[in-house]
Amino acid sequence: MKTSTKAIKRVLDHLQSTGRVLGTVEPRNSATLTEEATFNGGQQQLQGGKSIVLQYRSYNPYLVKEDFISILPENLYKNRGQFTNELDFQLIKVRDPKYFKFKDQYNLLFNDHNSLTEYANLTKLSRINKVRVKMTPLVQPLATMMRKFQRYSKNLYNAFQSSERYFEGLNERTDITNETNVSQLLNIHESIRELESKSVVVWNLPTQLRSYDVLNYFWFYNIRSSFKIYWDDEMKRNLRFISFENSDDAYRFKRNYHGLLAKELLNLPKSEGAIDDATETGSDMDTSKVLVDYLSE
Repeated sequence: MKTSTKAIKRVLDHLQSTGRVLGTVEPRNSATLTEEATFNGGQQQLQGGKSIVLQYRSYNPYLVKEDFISILPENLYKNRGQFTNELDFQLIKVRDPKYFKFKDQYNLLFNDHNSLTEYANLTKLSRINKVRVKMTPLVQPLATMMRKFQRYSKNLYNAFQSSERYFEGLNERTDITNETNVSQLLNIHESIRELESKSVVVWNLPTQLRSYDVLNYFWFYNIRSSFKIYWDDEMKRNLRFISFENSDDAYRFKRNYHGLLAKELLNLPKSEGAIDDATETGSDMDTSKVLVDYLSE
């Protein structure tokens, strides 16, 4: 009986970890074969060149470079601040170019393919927050990644200027040169760090709050501008971009309001001139939670 129980447990563990029944063969598509070949001696060419970008998928939006450095073997028994990183890379959190939301993906940019391969081999059995690390080379030209990131940075810059500039810029073309390198991408990333540190996107602020109401309701924050970048009137859902004059206020806003019920915000102390009757209708029916994404995290 014990033997049967162990066998059943082994089958269930295998199914849970791989998604396949014992004895079946996992389908191998061209992307899978390409990724495997990349780690077998680094001989596989990825669309004309060897990949220098590792892709890591995670639902955790708060990972930082130190998390990826900490899983190298030489750092496993060290404390934060004592880590070494001979295989240098840059970490970029992937966000949607239009709505600025985190897309459950991190990109690790290496200086060369050999460094990428060595890092992948050294960390393949490691864990981040108790989750086994699984990274794959990004199978696309660097120019494609550059184009998406440039679109994101341009839309963020426009949103920080005004709502009119943001919506006008959505249809503008983004041109990049054929000769794209990591330095160019990192320069763009560095150029928008300050904008990210002063920006949040917020799901589910009460639909009754108009842009000037937001400034009045949150008068104790130094808000620069606020406008909806997505809305669904039927479902009473909206995504709002809010920029601040300083990064401290942006961070405090996220810390104080992320996860609150939307209707609770209607009871905040108002400044003079705030419209009372516009925020009363339907306030007892809105049970959605406010979700705040601070772009610098």
